[in-house]
Amino acid sequence: MKTSVSSFDIAALIPELRDALLGACVDKIYQPERNELLIVFNTKSGKRDLLMKSGRCLFMGRKGENPQEPSSLVMFLRKNLGNARVTDIRQHGFDRIVEIEVEKAEKFTIIAEFFRNGNISIVKDGIILVPLFFQRWSTRALIPKEEYRYPPESADPRKMERDDVVERIRESNRDIVRTLATRLNLGGTYAEELCLMAGIDKKKKVSELDRQEIDRIIEEMENLMNRLEKPEPAVYYENSEPVDVTPFPLMIYEGYEKKGFDTVNDAIYAYFAEIPEIEGGRTSPGVERIERQIAKQEKAIEEFRKSAEDAKRKAEIIYAHYREIDALLSKIREMSSTEMAELRKLPYFVSMDTAKKTITIRVDDEDITLDFKGVNESAQRYYEMAKKMKEKIKGA
Repeated sequence: MKTSVSSFDIAALIPELRDALLGACVDKIYQPERNELLIVFNTKSGKRDLLMKSGRCLFMGRKGENPQEPSSLVMFLRKNLGNARVTDIRQHGFDRIVEIEVEKAEKFTIIAEFFRNGNISIVKDGIILVPLFFQRWSTRALIPKEEYRYPPESADPRKMERDDVVERIRESNRDIVRTLATRLNLGGTYAEELCLMAGIDKKKKVSELDRQEIDRIIEEMENLMNRLEKPEPAVYYENSEPVDVTPFPLMIYEGYEKKGFDTVNDAIYAYFAEIPEIEGGRTSPGVERIERQIAKQEKAIEEFRKSAEDAKRKAEIIYAHYREIDALLSKIREMSSTEMAELRKLPYFVSMDTAKKTITIRVDDEDITLDFKGVNESAQRYYEMAKKMKEKIKGA
């Protein structure tokens, strides 16, 4: 089951987005989910919604209700992009990246990435104003005030010269399907389709291909790319479960149940409305395990931080009320066993634990446990607790 749009899907969808949204103005912006951005446009034919789900999909339409209260991100975007006019919509190369240029007093570019977990960044003059969420890699970072850098660009099979295709294939020492998928940037599904179209075993080693076979691959690849100009979108099903959406029929899905659509947008909308929602798009079990560990550590760190702040605050309260607390402890130490019944009449007193030799008092709306030994010892104990929590934060 496909969990994100392909480069082919985006290439076929872009003309439809341009027809519908070029010249439109931004009306409203929402953030239905953490990894989503919904932009409502005013167009000549009325309002149109564009939903972008980072790392997953985009389409005109909406799913579900929008939050009543806008997030700080949404408020920022409304302030900067409100009433901006759409001047361009394009795919970056043949990558799973869509760029939407909008303009009012200034120009902004909305850059939506649909690979891995994806992201959506608002860029001005090449500098990121704000991303949907912060990300950092060894070669690029999606954080405010950072220069927006594209991921390493892949080949665009629509623009390759014949000699370039031959060279990319011949340089590979793998089988033909993986070579087409990676070195020609077709992806697994369309690499398999091209092998079927050319009548070549997908597992055949590149070193075993003859000139005629390479010629057929080049010829059929051109035919494959040309089909993007006249889409015939469809969603494919296996045992009534959706498995893929494609901009045109594929031979590899012969025998599957197929439902055709009038537009690529409608097909993408229908497909992603049916498949299960997967957080982050295509997270592997190993990555999910690491993310759970990180979430657990972050929760522990927050609890340690709160405990450290709580302990430090109580130590400071003890010293702020040093005289009263010292007098209270002295009074308790001097009391006879028969006088202990009068403890509750003492100021600040809440309870006493004779086994642990501690008492609990309430000062400045805080319950504080004191050691019978004295004020300094009690305050120092809280300072030590704060120190231990800080050490745990470092360890986490």
